[in-house]
Amino acid sequence: MRNPPNDQHELSMTMRDRVEEESRVWLGVISAVQYLSATARPGFTVSDAVAEAVQEALLVGQSETRWCELTISERDERIPTGELDPLLWSLQRLVAVSPSGLVGVPSTAVRLTASLRAWSLRMSEVFNDSAAWPHPVPEDGWELHPDAPPEAAG
Repeated sequence: MRNPPNDQHELSMTMRDRVEEESRVWLGVISAVQYLSATARPGFTVSDAVAEAVQEALLVGQSETRWCELTISERDERIPTGELDPLLWSLQRLVAVSPSGLVGVPSTAVRLTASLRAWSLRMSEVFNDSAAWPHPVPEDGWELHPDAPPEAAG
């Protein structure tokens, strides 16, 4: 069973709004990664972006330096020696810092989406003249599947 909403942003959004917001964030991240891996950061993956976004979120308030501004050796110094999975390590730290399910603590999904939104906006500022990352969503929306429930129509 899902925990009740834990923050004002989550409380104010309908389920459909939340799905659309999360989709926009993830599509923006994917578009940013496609661009970055083809230009400024060859080999960069969505997993790298998620790990980087979480690390940046965890650094907020601790340092003026953003994770993406650290050199590879500086990043390696912050990740425990022998850690072969920076994504897993980052997600474990995200959960450990403020476990969800507690009153007043946003869910892990909300915190992860916020981290990704912030990361995508920073990458947009640096690499895309602050423009939103393009992604393939039809201007008039998606056509509903014939078996979609009535509430899907909005």
